[in-house]
Amino acid sequence: LEQSGRAKEAEQEFRAALADYEQLVKSDRDGRYVDDYADLQCDCADAAKDHATVARIVQEAAGIPKKGRSAPQSYNAACRMARCIGLAQNDAALPESKRDELVKQYAEDAMKLLSEAVQKGFADAMHIQQDKDMDPLRPREDFQKLVKELEQKAKPTATPP
Repeated sequence: LEQSGRAKEAEQEFRAALADYEQLVKSDRDGRYVDDYADLQCDCADAAKDHATVARIVQEAAGIPKKGRSAPQSYNAACRMARCIGLAQNDAALPESKRDELVKQYAEDAMKLLSEAVQKGFADAMHIQQDKDMDPLRPREDFQKLVKELEQKAKPTATPP
């Protein structure tokens, strides 16, 4: 719809779909749809460069009772939170001290989620190294240590003959 010049109609359709999805999430006892819904909301907020909304959604999704977040779900949440770092750094509406505070908090939250993903079995060090979402975390010592540990675990150990 948007591509055919009917952006207003597309927005209305999207909002209606989002409301339907929200109802599905509320009735979802297993938590199957929570992360999909969070992804959808984050994509919209990310496109609008709204780091505060993305961070809030990630935190809310983490607090919704469910049968347990999987390793990929934790990894994706870490990616969403890591993207907030760059958005906050470039948020000219905030004073520098507030930007610095948010950048630090988003990085801490992203690392907690990434560590959670690894604890739950996410072990693809190469993926983490190539994922652009992780770029803001690369200079961190704890990030480098985590990746190095994953690489060490992935190396086959020599067995004596």
